[in-house]
Amino acid sequence: NWNWNGCEEYFDKPANYHDDSRLYNPKLAKVGRKGPLDVAISDMVPEFEEFRQALSKAWVSKGERLTENVYEGHVNGLVKCMNTIYKGVRSTSACFLEDKANITVLGETRAKRLFIENQKANGALLVDGAGNEFEVLTTLLLTILSFPTDVGEQSPKMLMLSGIGPKEQLSQFGIDCKIDSSHVGQNLRDHPIMPHVFKIKDGVGLDGHLLRPGYMKEAAVQAYLRDHKGPLHSGLLELVGFPRIDKRLEANPQYNDRKDANGGLDPFGPDGQPHFEIDFV
Repeated sequence: NWNWNGCEEYFDKPANYHDDSRLYNPKLAKVGRKGPLDVAISDMVPEFEEFRQALSKAWVSKGERLTENVYEGHVNGLVKCMNTIYKGVRSTSACFLEDKANITVLGETRAKRLFIENQKANGALLVDGAGNEFEVLTTLLLTILSFPTDVGEQSPKMLMLSGIGPKEQLSQFGIDCKIDSSHVGQNLRDHPIMPHVFKIKDGVGLDGHLLRPGYMKEAAVQAYLRDHKGPLHSGLLELVGFPRIDKRLEANPQYNDRKDANGGLDPFGPDGQPHFEIDFV
């Protein structure tokens, strides 16, 4: 099932959670199961403390809440970001390929459709960067990742072109239905990410440590070279806000019409999903 209970283990399985300082709730350890991808809550850069305090105070003053945990199916509040940096070193998706001699990576290549036989994928039609099509066949395990633009759109598209999806919809385009699955290409839920630039007081940000030549930037470089510490060891995304704006939306007649048509459920987040993600970088 494409719900939290059905997918949770696959979110947690790849991660290896760290909290060496023991600053956070021990329950967050459920995020990692000794997977290959090292994750940790951002080390809070001391030079950014004044901004963090001001932001948290402003967030609470608007009736929003602070939280540590957005990893159990409900995402709401201002949270200290967990990322793929541990001890100043970033982990990447390459960690999933280490010691995997049976995996070949094809760059600038996308999957167009799968070959299905007896309800099993035994190959794929691929397209390289020059637009040339070629087939890859396998009698073992075939894993295809289709990321030409947006995985939320391209993965179901590839499945449907392969004959996996709602039979009635596939037949409209002359696609032979191999596996009738009514959920493919349906039920996408997303929230907008809001880019916004805030002007802050001199000395509150990290401009001098990261951008402008001078003693502060030189000190930041030396701190990272010495022991992977200082502003440069951070991903800089320390706080992320996930608010809902129900009261504002309910003042809009068009929204209320859409909500009524959706059985009284918020059309943007019927299960309590946040309306926005605000990344404070």
